[in-house]
This record gives sequence, structure tokens and C-alpha cells, in this order.
Amino acid sequence: MSSDGGSSKRKLVPESTRLTLERDSLKSQMEKHVKCPTCESNVSVSFPICCMASGSKVTCNNKFCSFVDVSTPAVANVPIPVGASRQIERNIDWEANVLHMLAFLSVGDGGAEAGRLLGLLGLPNTTTFGPCSFGNIEEFVGPVLVQVADKLVCKTSLVEEVRLCLGDKKDEHNNSLFGLWQQGTLPQKDWPQVTTSGDMGRSSGNAYNSLSGDAVLVGHRTRKPVAWHIMGKACSCCQGWRRSAKGKMMSPCRSTTVVLHGMEVLVPWNQLGF
Repeated sequence: MSSDGGSSKRKLVPESTRLTLERDSLKSQMEKHVKCPTCESNVSVSFPICCMASGSKVTCNNKFCSFVDVSTPAVANVPIPVGASRQIERNIDWEANVLHMLAFLSVGDGGAEAGRLLGLLGLPNTTTFGPCSFGNIEEFVGPVLVQVADKLVCKTSLVEEVRLCLGDKKDEHNNSLFGLWQQGTLPQKDWPQVTTSGDMGRSSGNAYNSLSGDAVLVGHRTRKPVAWHIMGKACSCCQGWRRSAKGKMMSPCRSTTVVLHGMEVLVPWNQLGF
């Protein structure tokens, strides 16, 4: 009984998609047993690596044979930068690099910690992942994450919360309040109430002087996030423009408003006491 139960549990656990192997021993093993399928000659094996992503390349040692077999890592579904060439390899092209960045981002760590893991594994880009690669991946993955968050929060959780709050209530003209809310014509006095909750960055210790922070609004009934916003006191565009002092700054300042996703509200900083 216990043996059968254990085997059934193992079947429910999905197989791993990636492994950590010793490069030299794997290379030696493959070159010892693999032959060129075209001319039966010995082959050379190499492992191209870009940050966390790695592939394999098998090349025939016979200089008169053109056999080459390349296996690339899984490709990430990230929008390519505007005007960028598809022939140039980028660290955002590979799924492993994007997942590596997201894993550290989800627990509040940054590029320095992600780079240390690359160093622990003996992978390249150890010193450049923190100051360069991490930010590059975050820049292009960020808009995708915002779209996913807006879809889950604004189009799913918020709608469910409002539906439960308003129920079958109608106005004096027998119009459904929930229907009016969906149409964007519900008077503000009839908007449903939510409870606030969140986590604001406070820098180190008890200083409470962090340059950025985030918070969410949680619904009474669903206990799910129904709106979220990100705040920032500093603007990299303004800082770069002040340092260079070249011409007129074209980019809008990003430190003057709070963007509240869900309720679509822009709040000036001076009203919040910043």
C-alpha cells in the first residue's frame, strides 16, 4: 500500500525542466560516445552560455565534413526593442535569463544578488549582470508585468469585488448600479468601499526616506487586490538631464504623480504631503 502510494505521488510531481551539470564531465562523456552521423568521425562538444541560459553545440572534427548540430535554450516571449536587429543576441532573448531576473525580483532582491548566484555556478556575466543585464531585462519585461497585473487586478478582481458589493441594487430609475459602473456612469457617491493595505518601501532602518514604494487596495469581500499604485520621488530622466544640461528636456517627469491602476486616478504629490 505505502509503496503504491509513494509511486503515485511521484507521478504527480512534474519532471524538472533544467539541470545543473558539471560542464567538463558532460563534455568528456558526450565526445567519448557521440559520433558524427554523416562520416562517423569524432565530434567536439561546446556549450554556448549567455548569463543563465545555456545551449549545446556538436561539431564534426573532420575538416571535410560540414556537420554541425546546435541546440539553443528556450526562447523568451519578450517584445523585442523597437528598431533592434533580430540577428543580435540579447540576454532578454532567453527564457532562463528572464526567469532568473523575475525570481530575484519577486523576493525583493536585485542584480547584485542575481550576479552572485551566477558566480556561485561559475557562469559568465557575473560582474555585469547586476549593473547591466538585470536592468536591461527588467526594462523590457516590466511593461509585460504591468499588463498582466492590470488584467488580473482591474479586469478580474475589481469587477468581482464591485459585483459582490453592489449585488442587485438599482437606482431611482431602476437601473442596475453594477451595470452603470461597468459603463462608467455610476455616480461617485455610489462607488463601493474598499479597505487599504500595502507595503511601502522605507529605505533602511527607521528613516522612511525611500525614493520609491508601492501599495495595494484590497476588497472587503473578495480579499483580493482591486487596485495598485507605484510611487517614486526621484526621476532618472530629470537627473540625467540635470547632469548633462543639454537643451530642453523632452521626457515627462515621472515623480509628480501617483498612478493608481484599477481606479484610473492621478493624484498630485502635493496632496499626499510629499
